[in-house]
Amino acid sequence: MKPFRIRLTIIIMVLLAVLGLAAAFTMAHIYRNSHEQTLEENMLREIRLLETTFTFEPVGNTNEAPSSDILSYYSREALQIGRLTDSRVTFIKKDGTVIGDSESDPRTMNNHASREEIVAAARDGVGSSVRYSSTLKENMLYVAAPVQKAGQFDGYIRLSMSLVAVED
Repeated sequence: MKPFRIRLTIIIMVLLAVLGLAAAFTMAHIYRNSHEQTLEENMLREIRLLETTFTFEPVGNTNEAPSSDILSYYSREALQIGRLTDSRVTFIKKDGTVIGDSESDPRTMNNHASREEIVAAARDGVGSSVRYSSTLKENMLYVAAPVQKAGQFDGYIRLSMSLVAVED
């Protein structure tokens, strides 16, 4: 009778351990998704706030390259906004040309027209994606929304935040 009790006890302990691990992984997944969704909502609010309060400088036609003054202005503003929001800020023309970024020189950045969040923003009014940033070398949450200011700006504002804190 004793060996049966011992075996039963061991089986129950193993089952409890497996259930505990499953619960821990499920909770971690729920926490990560909840945190990402909250970040995304906050970032979209910040984009909408920028859309209504930011002073947009005219960027010229879609098919012409932005001037050095425009690149300097939007990069300087992106850097300042990035410090205030604790996020990476990118100003992108409708054709995907980066005209300002808080972390990198827009002259060295690739066209962003095919980025997942930009494609979704053009289609749905807001776009987001989670992916590895080759510029910053870490996983980032990207949120973008189209912004139109007649005669001044027609493009996207994109905010991104590191997911290192969520992943650890």
